[in-house]
Amino acid sequence: NATGYDLNRNFPDISKGQADDESGRPLENQHMMKFLREHMFSLSANLHSGAEVVNYAWDWTSVRHPDDSWFQHISREYADEVHSVDPTYMRMEDDGITNGWDWYEVQGSRQDYMNFYLSGREVTLELAFDFLLKSDSLDAYWQKNQRSFLYYITQATYGIRGRVKSSADGVPVLAQVSISDHDDSTS
Repeated sequence: NATGYDLNRNFPDISKGQADDESGRPLENQHMMKFLREHMFSLSANLHSGAEVVNYAWDWTSVRHPDDSWFQHISREYADEVHSVDPTYMRMEDDGITNGWDWYEVQGSRQDYMNFYLSGREVTLELAFDFLLKSDSLDAYWQKNQRSFLYYITQATYGIRGRVKSSADGVPVLAQVSISDHDDSTS
């Protein structure tokens, strides 16, 4: 930002055990964290440029996310659909996908913030090698990614979902659902 902070790496640092706390962070990160907590997305994507690859959790550790096979599946689905539109596009790393840590270690990423602190599921979509795309190229990138975006969004409709309600009056209650032998402290 204008004061020199890398906003993409200024979320709570899991490796340091930092709390989900906005204090001391740039204003942009404070607002983003507040917005994300208020909306609690189950599926999201962080759009970037500078590379052409789908990057999935974790960025901060070599330990694989409990849902690593699912992350690989949705990332592969995204990249494969892009390849059906443009076979030369998004060919970095493992033919268009990578685990964040395997690519390069990042502390305090938004992707890890979403996945760890907010229990959402997020990947980072690196869509172009150019850091700043010219406006006349945006349509071409949209055409390459449109179907992949739509298939990615569809992933939010799969899996376990619902509301936990009080048996006494049917009013929704705060709850946490976990899967035995699956969820752990890094999920």
